[in-house]
Amino acid sequence: MNHAIEDLTAKPPLLEDPTYPGRTGGYVARITGKLLQEAAIAGHRQLFLPSPTSATSSCVYLGSDARGTPLCEVPGEFYAAVFSRIKTLFSPDAVDDAGVRIVAYGGCSFAISITAPLAEHCGASLSIRPAGVDEVDAKDGG
Repeated sequence: MNHAIEDLTAKPPLLEDPTYPGRTGGYVARITGKLLQEAAIAGHRQLFLPSPTSATSSCVYLGSDARGTPLCEVPGEFYAAVFSRIKTLFSPDAVDDAGVRIVAYGGCSFAISITAPLAEHCGASLSIRPAGVDEVDAKDGG
């Protein structure tokens, strides 16, 4: 098969192998943290998580919707729990007055906020930026 065709049809990498032996208590919290940390440190500024719709694995996308590039795949049995945890972590009760939660990864602080697309069933979009950088500077790259 042509490598270019393989690249277009290849699935994104699994966030974590579902056979990981430590899947007992705290697994969803751990893989949710891993997703957020890896995205922030890699410089990804927007993630989209589609609403959980089936028992099959779901992808997390770069960008504001499912038209973005798939970043990773979360095993379906855990996707609904990861989606729910993210919505809880960035709910109005868990963020500051500006709708932001500050988290630290790799010695840097990041401001993360969540927005729901107009159609609630579509999913949730996360905005990730270095803390202290306002939205205009973040969009301009500096």
